[in-house]
Amino acid sequence: MMANKKGMMDRNNNFDFLRFLAATFVILSHSYPLTTGDNSSEILYRSTFGQMTLGGLGVDIFFIISGYLITQSYDRRSNFFGFVKARILRIIPALICVVFLSAFVLGPFLTDMPLREYFSNKQTFLYLCNIFLISTYFVLPGVLIKNIYPNGINGSLWTIPYEVKCYIIVAFLGITKLLKSKAIIILLFCGTTILSILSPSILKSFVPEIFLTFITLFKYFCVGMLFYCFRENVPKNKYLATGSAILLLISMYAKQLEIFFPFFGGYLILYFAFNQRIKLYNFGKYGDFSYGLYIYAFPVQQLIVYLFGGKMNHWLNFVISFPVTLVLAILSWNIIEKKALALKNKSFFNFLEVKKLYAKMLVNFKKEI
Repeated sequence: MMANKKGMMDRNNNFDFLRFLAATFVILSHSYPLTTGDNSSEILYRSTFGQMTLGGLGVDIFFIISGYLITQSYDRRSNFFGFVKARILRIIPALICVVFLSAFVLGPFLTDMPLREYFSNKQTFLYLCNIFLISTYFVLPGVLIKNIYPNGINGSLWTIPYEVKCYIIVAFLGITKLLKSKAIIILLFCGTTILSILSPSILKSFVPEIFLTFITLFKYFCVGMLFYCFRENVPKNKYLATGSAILLLISMYAKQLEIFFPFFGGYLILYFAFNQRIKLYNFGKYGDFSYGLYIYAFPVQQLIVYLFGGKMNHWLNFVISFPVTLVLAILSWNIIEKKALALKNKSFFNFLEVKKLYAKMLVNFKKEI
């Protein structure tokens, strides 16, 4: 991608920093319910009159950035199988690791059950189904039942199946060549925005909750898609950024943040990402630790609460859990994620080698005859 001083596109960008920041927001936000039982005292929740938490903001940032970068990924690659392989290699290996560590290392250590009962309980093995990204399973038998936030071993995993569904939509749009249609992307954004506005009052009574949750998250993903499609036309302008911030402030006091944040918040996020005066584009020089931070933090935080007897101060939980999780994220990146991603440009099946092998087998078969 060529550098563009005016548009929302630049090879040098601050996405790695933003994802790291988003993961940090999620960890800090989770420290409240995991130590106090709810997030009513969380700083952003109080500041926005209950409209947004730091964790919600972090997830929104992830989905906006993902919408931009995943659309870019398919647009550049224009190859369905290559796209699918890249997405699988990015998500699944580390996910398998955290799921198995939770079920077979943390679970046996934290359960109140005898180990024989724990390993014979169907919930233990049902938890492994998290790697298939269809549904999310939070409970391991007898685990963390005395914590102030009981049972949930990894509450962060719930967003990953929804994100994969967003990838599937991008792949479908790519195959059908609709991904290049700006009209379709605008329609998707407008449609999801309208549906998310209607969902609390009108749709909730007859539409499944899982669909409403997906629509809310896909709305943010669509924002990223939209900005990617118009990347050459949307200016990086400090006056537009200031105006967006003012509108968000007004919408916060009007208690309409959910309506205005996706687009204007999305603009601010991407303005920060591509602002050439904010030179954080070497932040990911040693690796992208954001995914590891996101998926490993919750079990670490729950473990620390458990070791403190089930209750503790939320700041103390954050201060202890963050560096521990960061170490795990660094290890995960270097041992699992980076090595998995190195395979995305390699063919698992070399067609020429298969053809040669087939020809050789055919020759041998004829000789046998």
